[in-house]
Order: sequence, then structure tokens, then C-alpha cells
Amino acid sequence: MASSWARVGVMIPRESRFSRINGCSDSKGILRRGRQNAKKVSPGAGSMTRLETDINLPFYPLPVVLVTSGTMDRRNVMTAAWTSKVCMEPPILCVAVRRERWTHELITERGCFALNLPTARMVEAVDICGVVSGRDEDKFARCGFTPEAGPGTGTVIIGECPVAFECRVVKNVSLGSHDLFIGEVVTRLVDPELTDARGMTPCHELDPLIYLSPHYATHGEVIGTHGYSKKLRP
Repeated sequence: MASSWARVGVMIPRESRFSRINGCSDSKGILRRGRQNAKKVSPGAGSMTRLETDINLPFYPLPVVLVTSGTMDRRNVMTAAWTSKVCMEPPILCVAVRRERWTHELITERGCFALNLPTARMVEAVDICGVVSGRDEDKFARCGFTPEAGPGTGTVIIGECPVAFECRVVKNVSLGSHDLFIGEVVTRLVDPELTDARGMTPCHELDPLIYLSPHYATHGEVIGTHGYSKKLRP
């Protein structure tokens, strides 16, 4: 069922534990791949022994978003994990996209995109959107997504995602394999059923996906709140 939207804030706790889905092994298994050719680095006082590897190990954990681009008539959705909030005032988000992707072409054409936050129950559709090209197939139709026109930019957004951010590109930085689209948030859209009395949306209510390459994981136990350590000081 598609979500109804409200323009409200989103509160995401900074610290969490991670649980596994689909029988995935824990993230430490990722490090074992590089040990055959790894070089041991001697630790300093009070630190642990680490391995200096010669492979491109992933940076984790990462958020999972569905990047939508284009309009209702010419649209695409792509899964991405290389994304972040980079500025508070003005509110700015970014996402890295390969230049050969159709998403890159659509964002470049219109100068805007949207970041949709999927829930854990959408994991199969999320994976499809990361392995199927929108040039070959309408991924909205394939995944059963409800396309909606964003009120701020007209960019297509996903009705089933509880949170969406419409962004207007303010800069495109070419980095190498990827271009970094930096976008100012034009509209924040949140399912009103997931907001509290302050208009905020606690992270555990969103049930977000987390990427621990190559695995998808869910948000687990909340173990702290930003600033709580100040209360522990004598």
C-alpha cells in the first residue's frame, strides 16, 4: 500500500547494533577475504593488532536508499549505499552514481533526484533495483512500487517508502568511477503514521535497511542517544 505523506522532520539515533537477515554471516567474515595477502601491523600501547590489506574492503555500515530520478512518464529507481547527509544549513544530501548508469543521465537532465528510505520488508525489491537496469525494464512495475510525483521538484518518488527527500542538485563532482551528486533538500516527506507528538520519526519505527557489503541487515537495539555521555560525567 502506498504511504500518505507529511512534511516533517526525521530523527535517526547515531548509535545502534545490527541484526542479520536472510541467514547472512556477521560482518567480520568480510575481513577474512584479505588475510591471505595481508601484512600484520604492530600495535601501539593499548591498541589491537590489525591487518594491512591489499584489497578494496568495503566501508561499513552504510545506509540503503532507493534513488529515484526522472518524472512519472520517464522514470527510474536505483539502489545505492554510497549516500550521506553532508550539511545541516542548508540541508544537503549526496549520492555517488556511476556515469554509465541511467540514473546518472536522468539526474543530469533535470538537475534533481529523490532519496527514498525503504524498510526491511522491502529487501527483495531493493536488491532487484540494484541489479536490474532501468534501461531494460521498468523497475517500478517489476517491484510493484507506486510512483508518485514529488511536490517539490516533480521527481518521481516511491509510495511504499515511509520517508523520501526531494533534492535539487547544487554541484556534481567527478571523482573517478563515480560522480557525486550533491543536492539541497527541497522537500522532506514522512508517513504521518510514523511520527511522534513532536513531528519526529524515531529510527526503530522506520525499520531501515543497512548495507554490510555484500549483506543487507536490519537496525537492532538502540544502545545510546546523542549526548547521553554528558550525563555520565561526575
